[in-house]
Amino acid sequence: MDAPPVRATQSRAAQGGLGATVRPSFRRASRTATRFPVGTIAAYGPNNALATKLVVSVIERPGARDPSATRIWTTDTADVRHDRRISAEVARFLQEQDVQETVTSDRIIGCPHEEGIDYPLGRSCPRCPSWAGIDRFTHEPLTPPPPTLSPSQVLDALSSDPSEPPREALESADGHRLALVDDLLHAIERGVQDPTNAAAEEAALFAYALYLLAKWRETRAYPYVIRWLSLPDEGAFDIAGDVVTQDGARILAAVCRWPSGSDQSVGPRYERERVLSSRRSERAGAVGSVGRSAA
Repeated sequence: MDAPPVRATQSRAAQGGLGATVRPSFRRASRTATRFPVGTIAAYGPNNALATKLVVSVIERPGARDPSATRIWTTDTADVRHDRRISAEVARFLQEQDVQETVTSDRIIGCPHEEGIDYPLGRSCPRCPSWAGIDRFTHEPLTPPPPTLSPSQVLDALSSDPSEPPREALESADGHRLALVDDLLHAIERGVQDPTNAAAEEAALFAYALYLLAKWRETRAYPYVIRWLSLPDEGAFDIAGDVVTQDGARILAAVCRWPSGSDQSVGPRYERERVLSSRRSERAGAVGSVGRSAA
């Protein structure tokens, strides 16, 4: 029987899901000190039994945040982990990268589609309903921890400017979603009204409000996000810094109002690219003007 069709592509680190390498569900090939370069192998599929996507990445040295190389294999007709041709290509790829040790997932670790690219940020993949409400690492139903802080304490913590993210406040926020939405919308409203003069505490709350409302898929945030991304001059960067370019598109996609029965990848993607392209063009123009003035 002929081998199933295989598509192999190169990808950036985000596609490899390398954060998974620190999860307990990954096992190392040996118990001695890790030898670099290290290869990570992760399988993804429409459910927890069938893998249709294999992501292999190479970490060149200790402490490296991004892989030096990543390759993806996909197939639609069989389990990618059991395909001999793919196994041979994976072995060849690791050998070419001089990999000394591998770290392999002992299970399928989620949907093969990418959140924020193939489907909206914070939502369940419409093509893989088996993963809805399921932890992709443990394969157990998701149960958010009970809040340990009150809504007012959450807002106070998010309004601080610590060196580390306020994890307890972010975890507690999920349990107080209904109570916090209006306050978070107001925080964004205040930020876009005066982005240049916002205090550090206001800017911190503004950024966390964006992320939480995107995580909750709060469509009432959509006009606020549009106003933020459309601020003139450097206003969007003044209040949120690199969040504009790093996560602005995903935040917009998460809170976008999806028309019933529409293609959810077209309208919001066009809108977010239109807004962000405008922001990039404006910023490039401003930089060019500064350069010309200096000359």
